[in-house]
Amino acid sequence: MDEIYVLYTRIGNSEMTCMMKRQQFAREKTCGPELRHTLEIPKERNQEFYLDIEGLGKMSISKVLGKGTFSVVVLVQSQTQQYALKMLTQGRPSPLRRERFRREEEIGRFLRERGHPFFVKSFVSFELPVDVVWETSSGKRLPNNKYDKALLLEYIEGGTLYAAIEYDIEEEPAVLDRLKKYRCWAAEVAEAMQFLHGLNIVYRDLKPDNVMLKPMPHKQRSFACLGDWGFAKQTELWGVAQSAAGEHVFAAPEVPKAEKGEPWKEYTQHCDVFSFGRLLKAMVACTLLPGSIASDEFSNDFPDTAKDLVIRTTVASPPAQRGQFRDVCAHAFFGADALGHETVPAIDFPSLVQDANAA
Repeated sequence: MDEIYVLYTRIGNSEMTCMMKRQQFAREKTCGPELRHTLEIPKERNQEFYLDIEGLGKMSISKVLGKGTFSVVVLVQSQTQQYALKMLTQGRPSPLRRERFRREEEIGRFLRERGHPFFVKSFVSFELPVDVVWETSSGKRLPNNKYDKALLLEYIEGGTLYAAIEYDIEEEPAVLDRLKKYRCWAAEVAEAMQFLHGLNIVYRDLKPDNVMLKPMPHKQRSFACLGDWGFAKQTELWGVAQSAAGEHVFAAPEVPKAEKGEPWKEYTQHCDVFSFGRLLKAMVACTLLPGSIASDEFSNDFPDTAKDLVIRTTVASPPAQRGQFRDVCAHAFFGADALGHETVPAIDFPSLVQDANAA
């Protein structure tokens, strides 16, 4: 026989002896860690904030959307409703990692209550059962063995800005079409950052991976949404920003670099303005190469207004010289003369928010 079968006894309300193919038994066996590809949102209302999502029933894990060192983001689905689920690895996480997860919960909830469209919605966090090895509905194991906490998020099917830049590098669309698209996304990011800073929240991790692109079918385009609040800090509640944060090429020079063992030191919201300048350079130059993003050189087709905005926002010192996001939004790059001889409409920031709210 080509197939090997397993004879086993299942113990429940009564004992039952069964036989099945070994491959199927390996997936369904209940001895040892439980294999599971579905989960249920707990119904206990032991949190101040809880999304009313009763009736969803079991949610199946469809696929892995992304992964980090200590977490994985998966697509979960209940009937026609889809969500992203961020799962934190078990083990002995550092206090700093736990603090990041707590901030992601709290700031995500804080922003959702304010209803701004340029942020990924954060719904509810909950504990995951122990002794479970998670897999997708197709039987593929998740990157790590076990997870103990989860955060349910809005699923943004348009992917990330990183993926969009990666796609355009490969496909090489017309320069003008690409510039118009990225200019609009940059305006939405600047508007979102201005809103954040108005709430005394410093983001500290602005980069292409954390900008999601949400489809807007009635406008036949996507708009930018910021996500991942692990490094964000509400300075009125948690004090000044001092710790290492963000990715090296997008992080401001005054932010301590953990990989270099630099001591903590105080810095301000101007670190986000610097990150925006580097992000804009990556978008307009259509590059993901750290050397090109950090370089002082610009290609011949880089618009003068965009070049000026990048230079202004990435001044190394003093940080205050970079200005605020209200200055960014008022810059000529978002005006009617943004692209020189090519006529483009000025960015209408209130209309951007209105259109996104209608999506």
